[in-house]
Amino acid sequence: MCLALRSLAISAGLFCLLLSGPVQAFTDCSDDGYLAAADARVRGSGAACIEAVRFQIPTPKGSRQVRIVHTTDLPTLDLPAMVSEIRRGIERSAAKLPELGALAPDDITVWISHFLTETAQRDAETAEDILGVATVMSDGCLVAVYPAATGARGLAATSAHEFFHCVQASEFPRTYDLAGSEWWSEGTAEWFTFLVFPHLDDAGFIASFDAISPRTPLTSMSYESVVFFAWLGETQGYHSITRLMQAMPAAEGEAAQQNALAAFLRPEQWQAFAQAYLDRRIRRPGGRALASTPFPGDIYVWGQPSRSHRITADRFVLARAQLEFACGLWSIVEEPHAGTRAYREQNGAWQDQLPERIVVETGAPRLFQVAGFGTGNDGFSLGIEGIQDICQGCPDQAAAAEELDRCLIGTWELVSGGYGASIEAQLREAGIFQEIDYPDLHRYFVLQANGRYRQAPSDGGESGSMTTHTPSGKRWEGLTTLRMDTTGSWSADGQTLHLCEEQRILSIDLSIINPKGVEERISSGEEDEQTMSLPRQRQYACGESRLSLTESAPNVPSVHWEYQRR
Repeated sequence: MCLALRSLAISAGLFCLLLSGPVQAFTDCSDDGYLAAADARVRGSGAACIEAVRFQIPTPKGSRQVRIVHTTDLPTLDLPAMVSEIRRGIERSAAKLPELGALAPDDITVWISHFLTETAQRDAETAEDILGVATVMSDGCLVAVYPAATGARGLAATSAHEFFHCVQASEFPRTYDLAGSEWWSEGTAEWFTFLVFPHLDDAGFIASFDAISPRTPLTSMSYESVVFFAWLGETQGYHSITRLMQAMPAAEGEAAQQNALAAFLRPEQWQAFAQAYLDRRIRRPGGRALASTPFPGDIYVWGQPSRSHRITADRFVLARAQLEFACGLWSIVEEPHAGTRAYREQNGAWQDQLPERIVVETGAPRLFQVAGFGTGNDGFSLGIEGIQDICQGCPDQAAAAEELDRCLIGTWELVSGGYGASIEAQLREAGIFQEIDYPDLHRYFVLQANGRYRQAPSDGGESGSMTTHTPSGKRWEGLTTLRMDTTGSWSADGQTLHLCEEQRILSIDLSIINPKGVEERISSGEEDEQTMSLPRQRQYACGESRLSLTESAPNVPSVHWEYQRR
């Protein structure tokens, strides 16, 4: 089995030569090629192999033999201590094995190698490399350990890790060493090492998971996947580690691994793993917290009137992102998505959905985090559209706007112009009516210092009439009383007045007088109230007693108002 050891302290470790099948008497380790199956560099050395100790261990499937050997060229000054540490690791591993169910290795040979690891020989500062391969032997599981390179991790922990590889080779001979299986064979072996040695330092592989998990699928990892197995063992029980190994496919390749893994847990369970990791709630066997520092995700900013973002991740990537909403009122629409997701604001509780409306009342943005997981072929995909209500300004911005031109504040009365006059001019041009008196729409305009405004008619409404004659000379007349009251917010920027129409109350009392003088009432003036968010911009010139407004829009005539202060 290839062991991709990602730190020099671990790379000291050892790689197993694993086998399963009928257990026979141990082969003479001096036989040509026996130890070379673990490390080809020993071939032809002529060094004799010596057995240092042999002992038995209990397993859920009966006792197994373990021998520890070395060659004559191993410096023996610390041999008793090395043998003691290796034996301690093996015996503690055997004692913990029943917690996972009825599992057992075959007999085990542990070779204390006199070599440095190949990685250390090439470059003492190399952080990662492929160290070796697995070979099927005839007498059990052969493990090579390298005391010259084990470092702080030590021989006992290294032996526990490799002991579990021996278990995998015995129990899952068709699946543990396939192309694509390294993510679970190494991740579970590292998890088992934590089970055996609860206080073992975990910083290296956990930090590596923190670094690569935002872009790397779980099934493309190696030892780093221990983070997932820590969560699995904690939440589903230690037997779940065994069940997962049993569920792994005999087909090679990452796609086969992912398909089997997708069926192993429900989507909501994968989502729970994502949230637990970002919450830093995952604990290793024995209850000690993982020393993880999760990356919270890339930042997606909503700071314009309308902005859409799509967040994606490959299949079995732990997706995460930060959503930042600038000052204003945002309407949120989640677009079609793949995978599961949840949101939380700052360090609050996770929710299944974002609020439909997000209000940011001050200049400081609101920040949400999203966690997601996609186990289907489409991976994870989430689109979020935020539409800003441009009528909803920020309090600090509104306050600043008030100071720009206090001339605007007050009550103004229409002298000429406006929408009513513009409509009347267009009707006259059309030539439909012979006599027209179209009502004014906004006789009074009140701009308040608090950023609110109101446009209102005269008491009782504004009156108007229109008269037309048929080709035969018969006269028809329309009489109307129009009441339109609008309210909203305002601000000023330079010589531009910004109005946001938020509410409109409209009533029309309309009667038709036919050629015989009979009056027929068409509408009775019932009020229709509308809530909206309609922005308008008008250029203005303000004096002590006069206010001129002009509204322009593409392809339509400009509208002009002349007001006098009341």
